[in-house]
Amino acid sequence: MKKNTLGAVILAIICGTRVVASEESVLLLAFTASEAKSFESVSKELVRLNVPHALVGLGVAYAILKDHPRALSLKVKCGLRGPVHRTEWPSKQRLPEGDLLKLSGCLDPHVAMLGTYARVQAQIASIFRKKGSYVISFYDDFYKDTPQIMVKSALPRSHEILLPTPKLLPFFQKIFPHIPTHVTGRPNNETWLFARKRVNEVRLREKLIPQAFRKHKILFYLGGYGRDYNDSFEELVKFVKQKPELLAVYSPYPGDNGKREMSLIQMYGVKNFIALPPDVPVEEAVYLADRILCHRSNTGIQAAFAGLAVGYYDTSLYVYQNPLIDKGIVPHLQTQKDLHKFIDEPYQHPRHTPEELSEKMNWPLGAAHTIALRIKERLTSRLHASSLQGLPWQGPGILDPSS
Repeated sequence: MKKNTLGAVILAIICGTRVVASEESVLLLAFTASEAKSFESVSKELVRLNVPHALVGLGVAYAILKDHPRALSLKVKCGLRGPVHRTEWPSKQRLPEGDLLKLSGCLDPHVAMLGTYARVQAQIASIFRKKGSYVISFYDDFYKDTPQIMVKSALPRSHEILLPTPKLLPFFQKIFPHIPTHVTGRPNNETWLFARKRVNEVRLREKLIPQAFRKHKILFYLGGYGRDYNDSFEELVKFVKQKPELLAVYSPYPGDNGKREMSLIQMYGVKNFIALPPDVPVEEAVYLADRILCHRSNTGIQAAFAGLAVGYYDTSLYVYQNPLIDKGIVPHLQTQKDLHKFIDEPYQHPRHTPEELSEKMNWPLGAAHTIALRIKERLTSRLHASSLQGLPWQGPGILDPSS
């Protein structure tokens, strides 16, 4: 891991005792792509607050975070043998007992923030809590899950739960009445906003758009995965072939190589459908697009917050839930006719500023900063407690931390 250039060490002088927080004093552990993006945003705020920390990616999150300057690999650091870096790691798969023992002896953070999607996050939360860490769960979803699933997650093993929207608060307070629960917003929502300042559209257009397509309307497609996704993408390829005046650019799902998409494009002989070069950030490239499409992805929310013309395209019968679709803020497309209307006609849905969208959806802004401040407060408190008594702090919770 690279050294924190803004100061990797916090020195707390308490009662004459010097307490040192290392880069592993605060750990952010993500499993999904969305969690990884949210925790990246929190990391930036922690850097600004001069809080030492490390980012741990599991499953698909590893593919996103592995090159981050604060990335910590559990395989390298702790010698784990389980498939912690495998993109297709099932969310219900657990770490073997041998890896849990290695992890317990390897890391001892003061504060750990984890997502709640995978069972392995619950296992790690249990280990850290048993060792006396302050455990924060971040619920990165706008819809509640079943209580039966939630009690198997990191949530009941936490000292504190953070939520993206006030709509979830009553439900969580009912299921976990003894665990403090707070609404902070969702950092992932706002990540594309900050990229806009970095975009040089002239240079980006020269790099990304082939000369023959410089005057074409641009459709940017954000990839997904699964059988339903493949069917939808194939229909999109057929549509693009019928639209020679359109240039479509696709970005594969994080951690994917995009070979499935390219094989379909080549099979249909589509010349106006290209892949986003790997050295061009998605969050910058989208600002060249006239329209943005995604399958079932939170990137549609990021696009809406950035004021871009976005829609969801899914040809399956699966009922995909998304708060922006529910409120009619972005369209949900299912047929070729829908696509033609989306591309050819003026965008039918009003674009909002971040403030307008935040107010309309009741989603707090500035989530990354809010969460980073909470982490800093918890770290300071833990350093203070350690200097005074050296005892692990257990705090509230409804399950035995060893469970």
